[in-house]
Amino acid sequence: VSLDGPLGTGKTRFVQGIAVALGLSRETVTSPTFTLLHEYPSSLPLVHADAYRLRDSDEFLDLGVSELWEEGVVVVEWGSRVRDALPRRTMTIVGSVAKETTRRFAVTCPDTLRDRQSDFERVLRPLVKNGEPSATATGPAAEAAAGGDDEQPPRD
Repeated sequence: VSLDGPLGTGKTRFVQGIAVALGLSRETVTSPTFTLLHEYPSSLPLVHADAYRLRDSDEFLDLGVSELWEEGVVVVEWGSRVRDALPRRTMTIVGSVAKETTRRFAVTCPDTLRDRQSDFERVLRPLVKNGEPSATATGPAAEAAAGGDDEQPPRD
């Protein structure tokens, strides 16, 4: 998953919602801004990467991410910065600030994942409540609302 949007969109909170759907606690997921990559073991492992501070795709691939594609769910914040290094089957999610406490996420699935989009929607739908990162999806460019801040510092 390539996850993009301006600072403060709630990208890390969105990944926390994915973690909850995978049976992890929200608090275990933190922003990988400075560590660049976090791995969270679960029945389906979650890999959370951040390309914000990387110079290019080669630096991203040097993290060993390509070895993790088949291991579980890989979410790359600021994935558009390393798009050429991501697999063709990458789902793209772009967030935006709708209101002070509301976020919107547009979800686009490549043709190779269209048959799995309903699985993704089913996993995220229960997160639409109680201030958790939330999502509903109704098609290739589904919109979702989520709350929370992204806690990404400005880029040097």
